[in-house]
Amino acid sequence: MTTLITLMFITAIGLAILTLTLHGLHTTARTKSSTVAFNLAESGLDQTLRWLKNQPSPPAYTVPFDPLGGTQTLGAGTYKVLVTPDASNSGATLKKYLIKTTATSGQETEIVELVVRQTSFGKYAYFTDRETSSVSGGRIWFYSGDRLRGPVHSNNRNGSDFQINWGGPGPIFEGGVTSSGSKIDYTPKPPSTEPEFTQIYLSGSRGYELNVDEV
Repeated sequence: MTTLITLMFITAIGLAILTLTLHGLHTTARTKSSTVAFNLAESGLDQTLRWLKNQPSPPAYTVPFDPLGGTQTLGAGTYKVLVTPDASNSGATLKKYLIKTTATSGQETEIVELVVRQTSFGKYAYFTDRETSSVSGGRIWFYSGDRLRGPVHSNNRNGSDFQINWGGPGPIFEGGVTSSGSKIDYTPKPPSTEPEFTQIYLSGSRGYELNVDEV
């Protein structure tokens, strides 16, 4: 009788442990699927943002549309995107859109929404597609003594990098400098110390960023 009671007690403990283990495995699987679904939803947002940026002009749709052409499969799940134009877009200079991505992995579904709006070129103190003169075709140079007091950007197409001749009192750029190119050409030499960078950029070595997306 003592052995039988002991076996029943051990069996009860084993069943309880098994139940907890199965519950833990189920919770872990749900958490994993939920995380995967959320990451897929963010991937859908990124892909749609890239699609919007690559359009020659803002989409003229007045009703919700799917820019990706249906449900997309990626890794262990799927996602679908719906873009809803803002009701005021028809009369607005800067268009606005609501991006909604619904992603599923296993039994879990995640929905992520993002509102995006065009920005104005008016925020730039200086903006070019390429750093070459539209008149002479020669390179455009920035010199010590120049003062640009707002954001500066160039898409640097055709390998036309920023050309900066520094060495005098600075800084030349009081706002951030962004470039779609991979380098900046400096004369007489590239800056190597923080004091040298501050002769060019108000924020020193943090005053510029390369390899950013084209605008």
